[in-house]
Amino acid sequence: MAITKILNIKESKGRNPASHLENALQYIQNPDKTEECVLVGSINCLPDTAFEQMVETKNIFHKTGNRQGYHVIISFSPDEKISTEQAMYVLEHFAKDVLGDDYEAVFAVHTDREHMHGHLIWNSVSVTTGKKYNSPKGNWKNHLQPITNKYCKELGLGITPAEYSKNPKNISRDKWEKEMSMKEIILRDAQMCAYSAGDVEHFKYLMRRLGYIFKSGVWMEVQAPGYRYYHSLAKLDEMFAEDVLRHYVDMPWMAKPYFYSSDIRGLHRVKLSPFQKRFYAKLYRLRIVEQKRFVVGGAKYTEDLKRFHQLQDEYLLLVNNDIKDIVGLVKFQSEQQEEVQRIDDRQQEIYKENSSRKRKIKTNEQYREYQMWHVEVQSELNELKQQKRNVKRQLQLVEGIMKENLYTAYYVNCTPCQGHFELV
Repeated sequence: MAITKILNIKESKGRNPASHLENALQYIQNPDKTEECVLVGSINCLPDTAFEQMVETKNIFHKTGNRQGYHVIISFSPDEKISTEQAMYVLEHFAKDVLGDDYEAVFAVHTDREHMHGHLIWNSVSVTTGKKYNSPKGNWKNHLQPITNKYCKELGLGITPAEYSKNPKNISRDKWEKEMSMKEIILRDAQMCAYSAGDVEHFKYLMRRLGYIFKSGVWMEVQAPGYRYYHSLAKLDEMFAEDVLRHYVDMPWMAKPYFYSSDIRGLHRVKLSPFQKRFYAKLYRLRIVEQKRFVVGGAKYTEDLKRFHQLQDEYLLLVNNDIKDIVGLVKFQSEQQEEVQRIDDRQQEIYKENSSRKRKIKTNEQYREYQMWHVEVQSELNELKQQKRNVKRQLQLVEGIMKENLYTAYYVNCTPCQGHFELV
């Protein structure tokens, strides 16, 4: 799934009216963001001389003022495992579909954030006709986003519901975001049912007991109670593809998947510090939402359920890393920041070596050697990126813990398990 955003590049008030366009082109081709410009491409021009070519086109047709270009950002969902090749495919085909042979454009995929995203910048003046690109009202919702959806669909990725199209039956962005936020919960419930099921029909029975509705005639597309859209389980996790799922549920030795516990009462049995107990207290109070989310009108519990999961992640971070107070939390944060820096340093080493090896290529044999090296090092890069995502997620949890108001965490006279349990 990808969301498209379009921005206008305006005329600069300085001596060079196209300076904003130049800065934008330099930004999207930043070697640190594009794996040393490996993830950079273009149409109707060359990336290295794109700005000069665009200015020349403006001069030829005497259209050097006013709007200088357009900047499209295509952001992919972090929930989907998008490869750089897939992102480049969507971006390149989007550019060719929208611009054809008429406009000079440069596109690039950035990998410096948790979610994969791409940039596309094109000249406002056509290289063939001299006419300026026309972006009428509704261009994004009726033309650009559907093109992104088309190429995402080709790759088997989710698509952004066309609530921006002319179809009056579609829903608002706020409602759509709530629909999308349900996917993580659906996946965890499906994993729980797959682990407990004896066969595929038993799996469907367990899912229906939770309130899910299966789409007729389609393999494993389910609708959560109180929601509108069906979600393909196979797109959420490949284990739900037809042949794979039948293998999973028929094998009694299947590895137990990770999912959030629906019963957290046993979590307090370990020896907790007062700091950890306060988090447990807040967590316990929200446990009820897991039990009520599939009753009639249960959709209203979605936000509370997300809050429950967030608190559980924060609590488990404290317990699993033996963080008993704020001092230990700050120390842990410092260690994770150092780990991010270590990963960054190693990535920069690889990118610099990549750039150096590319510059030394003079013969076909050297090029083949470079390709072999690049394939080998790519696996390390992918592993480093995954490590960075995991560490950044822990840092996000640390920030959330620090912002928690623990003065509201006291829970007195609760009996979650056996006997009397008091958090004060």
